[in-house]
Amino acid sequence: MVLCEWEATNFPAGNTVAICQLVPERKYVEFATLFDKTLGIPRYSIYALDPVDVQAIGTANRKDKWYETEGIALQGSKKMYENQPGPVKYQKGHVAPFNILSYSAGSGLASFAYTNAVPQVDGFNMGQWKKYEGRIVKYAKQECEPQGGTLYLITGISEISFSQANPTAPVQTTTKAMAQTFPSHVPTIINKIAIPNSMWTVGCCVNAGQVLGAFAVFGNNLPKTMS
Repeated sequence: MVLCEWEATNFPAGNTVAICQLVPERKYVEFATLFDKTLGIPRYSIYALDPVDVQAIGTANRKDKWYETEGIALQGSKKMYENQPGPVKYQKGHVAPFNILSYSAGSGLASFAYTNAVPQVDGFNMGQWKKYEGRIVKYAKQECEPQGGTLYLITGISEISFSQANPTAPVQTTTKAMAQTFPSHVPTIINKIAIPNSMWTVGCCVNAGQVLGAFAVFGNNLPKTMS
């Protein structure tokens, strides 16, 4: 494990560790993750795309080669995600996503660390959240990169769930502790990891210190999600 030299606030002291994510056999840091050692999942990952990166998105081959981060006692594993009963199944949900980090072999491979993954409902991961990842790539290619900007991104998880009675009604929020219940189908695994209630991404396009644009997206970690 390579530690990043920065500190996070608003989290219990000693519960989190900042990890510089890199492919084990390489030394170049691709992005950073704030990992919650108690919950066994990342709080958020920080990554950036300069114009050259944006132009190369999609060139890296996806190998789905997941690996555990050395020095982290509680994190996801292959066994946790195997042989899940229905009807709701959880996938290894990227926090910093491969789809966006696919501009190089190194960045793409680094995204497959279990310390960069959370249990994500399959319908949410392959549905609304995948659509948002696609929109972020579109924004990077069509709006940020043409202006010479670098797109700074943070993707994270939350205890908050969102609801809305109708499209014109105000968004309501509910806060509930994230349940450390995954995987419930493997009784031999005593120390379980948490399931996030929702996920979010914020982005900011910057060139020479000038903000050219910004956005935020969120979604509930549910089969049918309000996003």
